[in-house]
Amino acid sequence: MQDHRRRPRARRHSPPRHLLLIAFGELDRHRSRRAARLREAFVDALGVTAAIPPDIQGAKWEKSLFIAPFSGLGAVIRAPIGLLRSLPETRRLLEDAMHEIVVLAQALGVTLADDAVDKGMALVDSLPAEATVSVQRDVIAGRPSEPEAQSGAVVRLASEAGVDAPTYRFIYAALLPHELAARRESQAAQ
Repeated sequence: MQDHRRRPRARRHSPPRHLLLIAFGELDRHRSRRAARLREAFVDALGVTAAIPPDIQGAKWEKSLFIAPFSGLGAVIRAPIGLLRSLPETRRLLEDAMHEIVVLAQALGVTLADDAVDKGMALVDSLPAEATVSVQRDVIAGRPSEPEAQSGAVVRLASEAGVDAPTYRFIYAALLPHELAARRESQAAQ
């Protein structure tokens, strides 16, 4: 997430240490040797924090609750997280987007903690002010990004579940023209 210049035109992006977490689990929620071995391999080989949450589906949705609003709104607004979280209007958009994820997850039968949005906002508040995500950097640089995989997925799932996701409809609609133009330019360059 952070951008550290190593040499001209070369960048290394590394998230803050507290975000280096990977989670493993079985969809049926049983604790398996397979997940335990995978967790151990990541800890031993990479030294990352790895966990086996009791509900991997809930853990996946909690990650989406954080990353989808940050990447989508960051790409639309083209500003680092410090600006997004400091303006009342954009902070409210982040919170609204997180609430929409909670409602969607519940409609799909996934239970998130009652304080999931508060935890998501606490994570946002813990980031360095200059933090960005890859989708933002791609949009700013005119490269193809991932609106279909994040905001577009939320819009599609919400439609299928019969829930409203107005913030994500806006994000997806705002990013789509850029995405189509970036993909045309990328294909023309090949």
